[in-house]
Amino acid sequence: MASRGTQALHVGLGAFSLALGAAPLVAPRAVARVAGLSTRPPVRGVLRAVGVRELAVGTGLLATRRPAWLWARVAQDVIDVPLASVTTVRKSGGERARMARVTAFLVAVTAADVAAAIRATRSATGAHSEERRRQMVFKAAVTIRLEEAEVRSRLPEADPPLSTEATVTFAPAPGGRGTEVRAVLDKGSGGPVGKAVGAVTGTDPGRQLSDAIRRFKQVLETGEVVRSEGSPEGTSAPRTRKQRSAEPVGAKS
Repeated sequence: MASRGTQALHVGLGAFSLALGAAPLVAPRAVARVAGLSTRPPVRGVLRAVGVRELAVGTGLLATRRPAWLWARVAQDVIDVPLASVTTVRKSGGERARMARVTAFLVAVTAADVAAAIRATRSATGAHSEERRRQMVFKAAVTIRLEEAEVRSRLPEADPPLSTEATVTFAPAPGGRGTEVRAVLDKGSGGPVGKAVGAVTGTDPGRQLSDAIRRFKQVLETGEVVRSEGSPEGTSAPRTRKQRSAEPVGAKS
C-alpha cells in the first residue's frame, strides 16, 4: 500500500497533468500565444496531441499508485524540454522571451517530476521489502527408519506442500536410527487475520507441512497412511479441528 506522501504525489501531479492537458484542448490558440508559438492549424494540432498525452498520464496517476506513471511524466519532460529549448533559440524578440519562460517552467517541472518518481520508487521498494519480511518460515521434521537414499528417492510420493513447495534436507539420525528429514516452507501467512483463521481451522501452512511430513513417514515405514473413521484421509489438522471429544453412547448433549 502506498504511503500518504506517495498518494499525495500521485493526486497532486495527476491533477496538474489534467490541468495542463485540458488547456491546449480547450483553447489551443490561447496557449500558443502565451508560449510565443504560431497559431497556425499544424501547431494547434501538436498542442492538442500534447494535451491528450497529459490527460492520459494524469488519469493514470489518479487511477493507480504505480511509480511507472510518475516516470511517464519524466519521459514526457525529456521530450518537451529539448523541444522547447530548440524552439526558443529559433525565436526572436518577445516570442523568444515568452518561449524562454516556458522552457524554464518545463525545466522546473522536470526536476519536480524526477524527485517525485524517485521518492515513489523508493517507497514502493520499501513496501515490497516489508511484504517480504512478512513472509513466514514454517519448519517440520521427522525421523524415518530407512536409509537416506530410499527416503530421498521416494520424496515425490509425499503430499503437498512437502513434495512441491518446501525445501527438504536429509541427514543421518543420531544413533543410526535412520534418516532425519527436515522441511522448511517460506510462505505468506495472509497477515494477522489469515494467520488467526488458519490457526483456528488448521489450514495454516505450518500445520499443512506437519501433516504432510507425518503422512510421508507413515507411508515409508508402514506402507500406508494411518486412517480412522474420524480422519479417513490420515493425519489432517482441519479434520481434527472439527472432531468432538468422545462421549459414551446415549450420553445427553
